[in-house]
Amino acid sequence: MAEENFENGMQKESVDIEQIVIEEISNIQSMIDDARNKVKQSQIDVDEVSRQNEKINMELQQLISKEDTSLNSALIDKFNDALSFQQRLINMRGQYENLKNQQEQMLNFQETFEKLIVGFKQNKMLLEEEKAENIVSAELLIETQEIERRKLSRKIHDGPAQSLSNFIMQAEIVSHLLNKDPEKAKQEIVNLKTSASKTFQQVRDFIFMLRPMMLDDLGIVATIKKYCEVYSEKMNTEIDVTVSGNEQRYENFIEVIIFRSAQMFLENALAQAKASNVSVQIDVSEHQIRMIIDDNRKVKDNISEEKVILEKIKSIKKQIEMLGGTILVSPTTGEGVNILLDLPILSGEF
Repeated sequence: MAEENFENGMQKESVDIEQIVIEEISNIQSMIDDARNKVKQSQIDVDEVSRQNEKINMELQQLISKEDTSLNSALIDKFNDALSFQQRLINMRGQYENLKNQQEQMLNFQETFEKLIVGFKQNKMLLEEEKAENIVSAELLIETQEIERRKLSRKIHDGPAQSLSNFIMQAEIVSHLLNKDPEKAKQEIVNLKTSASKTFQQVRDFIFMLRPMMLDDLGIVATIKKYCEVYSEKMNTEIDVTVSGNEQRYENFIEVIIFRSAQMFLENALAQAKASNVSVQIDVSEHQIRMIIDDNRKVKDNISEEKVILEKIKSIKKQIEMLGGTILVSPTTGEGVNILLDLPILSGEF
């Protein structure tokens, strides 16, 4: 909720700043138009004063060339007029240059603000894309959780819940037989103990499948080895596990995501695709974990098989990609499927 409020606040602040910038651009455009008109008028004035200055200079030259002492007064007046027009021309040219500089600065400001607007729009698009991506991630997370809850609910219903129901029935049978047929009651108690032991082992296997405690104690490699051993017995098939590199511990979330990946890949190969043989190769190092799972399922069409697998593992694939890793699925007609998982370990994650 706090993150959502923060994001909404950032978006509101971005919109407010964008509106301010738009208003400033409008103001600058008005100033540019005003400056352009002033520059245009100033150019007209400069041209007019220049023409008058040239005219005065020509008249002054004519008076000088006549060598008539009676024209001294007129000569002085023209000379003063020429100086006045020259000074005015210098001032007006200075004003003209200042106006041009101001216009240039305003154009630069306008360009800068327009770039800011482009930046705001790009930032807005990025925020919208990020929001859409977050929605997709949230939907995927919720979908994944619901899938796991449904699986868990079904397994509890078919396993421990059903066994407990049978225990109640067997206990009722024993209670009825105690006085009528003690020997048969004893036999039912033996059957009840056998069922209880079997159910207890099922519950332990169920807990291991759900979240092996040894993952916290012994790490990812030992846990995957044990999981493959238990799962191969359950599915009555062969799972060969080979490990290379130096076994080491990683951050908990890294080990969990690798274990969940192995769990999902093996379930897809054995429970869903009915492969009869699976090999698991794990290569561990300080900076990378690589896992390769090969199975001998029957593949009829490479493209359709790849689509089916990717659909089934899309939740775990998304999580691996969010951590910077990759999952490649490579079906081969008549030979089976190869799944390659690569997960880089960034510094600070182990």
